[in-house]
This record gives sequence, structure tokens and C-alpha cells, in this order.
Amino acid sequence: MSDSIVDTCSDHPDSFSWSLDQHIASDRSDAWAEALTGSFSPWSLQKGVDAEFSAKLRHRNYDGFRLSRCQCSPTSGFRARGELASTNEEFFSILYVLKGEEVVEIGGTETFLSPGTILLWDSERPMKFSVRTDLEKLTLLTPAKELESVFPFAKERVGSTIDSKNGPGTLFANHLLTLESIGWQMEPAQLKRAMRGTLELFAQAFMAERMGPNSTHKRLLLERIRQYCLTHLSDYDLSPSYIAAAHNISTRYLHQLFKETGETVGTWLKKERLKRCKAMLENPTENKRSITEIAFKWGFQDMSHFSKAFRTEYGLSPRQLRTKHEVQ
Repeated sequence: MSDSIVDTCSDHPDSFSWSLDQHIASDRSDAWAEALTGSFSPWSLQKGVDAEFSAKLRHRNYDGFRLSRCQCSPTSGFRARGELASTNEEFFSILYVLKGEEVVEIGGTETFLSPGTILLWDSERPMKFSVRTDLEKLTLLTPAKELESVFPFAKERVGSTIDSKNGPGTLFANHLLTLESIGWQMEPAQLKRAMRGTLELFAQAFMAERMGPNSTHKRLLLERIRQYCLTHLSDYDLSPSYIAAAHNISTRYLHQLFKETGETVGTWLKKERLKRCKAMLENPTENKRSITEIAFKWGFQDMSHFSKAFRTEYGLSPRQLRTKHEVQ
């Protein structure tokens, strides 16, 4: 395994550098599992590690973000119900393979990762990984709300990949490598300012991959409609007929576009509005707003309908959710 991970970050209290070489044989499996969890969120190993296993990690934290570099021998692990329940914050992870091969399973779908592959995964879905050869990768963990602010459809793209060897993917990969290279010397405030541009580059690279020359007109149109809706969620008159008219298509065609995604226009709009209501109810700085104000702000006009829809979606009432976060 290469020695490209060196301890260059010991002077930073928000940085972490670790090697399995520091641990005796009897502690190696527990130490590796603990290091994985400390750098990437709770993980469980599918089996222990032997005397030949090698691993190095380093990461840098800044204002909710974490940029990690990992090297390891072949190994495997998973995130299931217990690990998901132990994850405190919702985040996305952008994984960039530098060397080696890994297979990741998300939602029952296996994806093969090789050098140059960039994968998006999130903290709320069960996941398995199997490292097939000595691996080196960069991983950027970002709060979910930060990525969704520039890439609203991130959740729908979890498990998908882009190629760092072509076009915008190359630009993003080079940017991430540069950020990781100099990030150990940068101040947290500088890194925080750089993250908006980093996430925008990722979103552009991902959309370029998905919307290349072979993409259909319908796919492009649907993406544009969704983006339009997200910027007008607070409008009471954001109905299917209004949306269709704004895009010079028939209401029937609009319903057809959404039908191919597995949900109706109304269902998708309701879920997006509920997500924003939930975020405000969980935010202590919004406590001065009444629940009615929040519901109306995001396009709900009937409190009975709002409360019922909220409970159906999240398993508790709006007031119960707010009270829960006030206590915490």
C-alpha cells in the first residue's frame, strides 16, 4: 500500500490522522471499526481483519463538512437499521476512488467502483461495501441541506455515479484533489467559503453526466419543471394547471411526465412542502413562528389537511415534532 497519507494535520484540533499500525493484533478489528465510524459515520464490519490488513485514515472537519482520505486493504462492512439509528445528522457523501476497486450496494443495487469513479450516497439508506483490492479514496461528507441547496434532486441520485475522466467530472475531481491537498493548511472559515463552489461544481458535473447528448427531451423538461416548482413552493396557486401553463404544455402531459417517476404532481409537491415545514419546525430560530404561519408559508391552506399529511409522512404531529426539538 502506498504511503501517500502522512500526518500533516497534527497542528489542527479539527483534524484527525490515524494508522492501524498503531494498534496491537488483538485490538485491530475494533480499532478499524471505530476509525471507520469516526471518519464516515457508524459502520459495522462483516468480519474481523487479519494480521496482514493495513489501513490509514485522515480527515479534516469544518462547520459540518468533513473531507477524508482513506487507504485500506480488502475489507467489507455495512450500514443497516442499527447503524442508521445511531447516525445523528442527515448527510450526503461524495466518494471518489483514486486507486483500487470497491463494490457498493444501495437499495439492492450493486455498483462497481474503479479509479476515477465518483459515487453519491446518503446517511439514511442501508448500504454495504466490499473492497476488492487495495483501495485509496477521497470522501466529502456534507450536511444534506447544504448539497440540496444547490442540487435539489440529490436524494433521487443516490447510488448513481459520474466519471472523473470526462468533461465536468474531471473539473470536479481535480478541484476535490486540490482542496484535499491544501485543506490541511487552510483556516475553517476559508474552507467553509470554498464549499459552496465545491458543491456547485459537483451538481454541474452530475447533471452534465445525466443530461448528456443521449438524454431525452422529457427528462430535461421534467428537471426544469421540478426546479421551477421548488422555487415557487410557497405560491398557493402552484397547481398542475398553473405549472403546465408556465411551461407551455398541457396538464395531461405534465401528469404523464410525473407518472413515469412513480408519483403524481400533487404527491411530489406535498412531500417537498412538508420537508420544508419540517425543517422550520426543527429549527429553534423559527420558534417565534406559529405552526399555522409555517404551514401557510409553504403553500398549505387547510390546517387540518396539513396536520394529517404531516403525521402520515413523519409519524407525529407538527406540534409533537416542535416540542421534541425544544426539549433537545
